Amino acid sequence: MNRQQKKAAEVLSGYLRAKREIERIDTVLEEYNKTGMPAQKIKEKTKALSRSRLKAFEEINRVSNMIEKMKPGKEKNILTYRFISGMKFDAIAEKLCYSESQIMRDYNAALAHIFENGIKRDSARDRKQESKNRAKTGQIRQQEQESPEIMKKGI
Repeated sequence: MNRQQKKAAEVLSGYLRAKREIERIDTVLEEYNKTGMPAQKIKEKTKALSRSRLKAFEEINRVSNMIEKMKPGKEKNILTYRFISGMKFDAIAEKLCYSESQIMRDYNAALAHIFENGIKRDSARDRKQESKNRAKTGQIRQQEQESPEIMKKGI
């Protein structure tokens, strides 16, 4: 497996990590409600957990969308079984009626496809957005230096 395929597998593994994180957060939230803790304290504690839970859902959606964009076929099925269902390769091979070595070849091809059509594009888009953000930050700093009294007043 090459570096790009490893990167794709790492990104796709985010689905199961996010799913486990949501389950953990839900358990913690349930425990808070059972403790008899004052409502204000529960609200404070759940705010951060709710943000984490939202991030986990965003990760699940991102990974699901990457896989869903693939053309229907064996590669898409393999990635779905592996990363969405969490199946092992031998179980995937049995389910799809192929040898495990064939599943591994198709898995590696699918990872390359995901990298080229999903991760690589996302990375380029992220770099472009970062560049825009840096430029915007630079403009704000320049404005602050040129007219500090205006920036302090909030005008």
